[in-house]
Amino acid sequence: MESETITVTTYANYADKLDIFFQHYPNHRIYIPPIPPILNRIPKKNRICRFCGKDATQTKFKHEPHIIPRLLGHNYGVSDFECDTCNLHFGTLENHFADYLGLSRTVTAVGRNKVPKFTSPLDSLIAAKTSSGANKDFITISDESGDNFYFDQEKSSWQIIYKKNPHTPLNVYKCLLKIALSVLPGYELKNYQAVREFILKGSHTEYFKPFAKVVRMTTEFSTELPYCIIFEKQNLKDQVPMHMMYLAFENVSYQICIPFHKLDTEINFSGIVDLVYAPPLIFTDDKKPAEFHCDMLDLSSSEQLKGQQGFISFRADSKLFTNAYDTKTKQFVDKPFVPNQITKVFLSKHHGPIDFNDLSV
Repeated sequence: MESETITVTTYANYADKLDIFFQHYPNHRIYIPPIPPILNRIPKKNRICRFCGKDATQTKFKHEPHIIPRLLGHNYGVSDFECDTCNLHFGTLENHFADYLGLSRTVTAVGRNKVPKFTSPLDSLIAAKTSSGANKDFITISDESGDNFYFDQEKSSWQIIYKKNPHTPLNVYKCLLKIALSVLPGYELKNYQAVREFILKGSHTEYFKPFAKVVRMTTEFSTELPYCIIFEKQNLKDQVPMHMMYLAFENVSYQICIPFHKLDTEINFSGIVDLVYAPPLIFTDDKKPAEFHCDMLDLSSSEQLKGQQGFISFRADSKLFTNAYDTKTKQFVDKPFVPNQITKVFLSKHHGPIDFNDLSV
């Protein structure tokens, strides 16, 4: 696995926060999935799993495990250090992450080789990419009851509220830790034995739960490929964990600390641990001021959540909806805009003409 050296910066109005972060974490390692795939890989007979420690005489290496899961975006970044048994286990964790992300994966068109279809419990809301016709790049979100669509006229804001599929938050946290261990240099794995035991066997769960707090940021810009940055502190006496992970895909990023490094002897992990987070990161000279949404997620629950509410929002001025298109007569009609009568929404990332004759309902 190769890492790239790229200058990391942020928006002009958050430069001071990034400076504070870099005071604690001056070193970083960034992983961006390769294009095209890497061909010169370790032969399967010579591989060793960095998670369970078994070699090719003890386990199999037939699968193509991804360093950053494809559920966060199609990529060619596969590893030489994850056996089939561990890969099967981590696939279960990834399923929990996918169910946690819910509708957002479909709306942002994040998936393996195609846009994933989303169906909420009891089929109350269905979202999928249009597979054919003139509008085949559209994302269609349908709710025949109309109960999941809300419009705030004062804020010109749309909300789609829905129920997520069952998932366990702590498994989502384990999935994030697994990504971090995949991006770390191999020599660091011996320093994170407790983390490996936690994500593989569920050991030390009560010790890890306090650190299952994840910072999620949503920005106005998107990244074409998912990427991961591991930040490392330089001063071992600094009262912050050795490593922080910054994972980004589409317009969302997640930050977690990686606790219980063997050299973090100056930190009392059973007490209050200082955590320092980075503002949104960019890789461009365009540092114009910008805003972002940030929240702290609690993924410490080991209970399966059923019926958890999720939502996505976007802006659209109701004044733009001056008439309606009748799909039966295939004509525009002078009709008032009634938000609570909406049963289907068509979304597209691309600017271009819409074929109204192809809007099936």
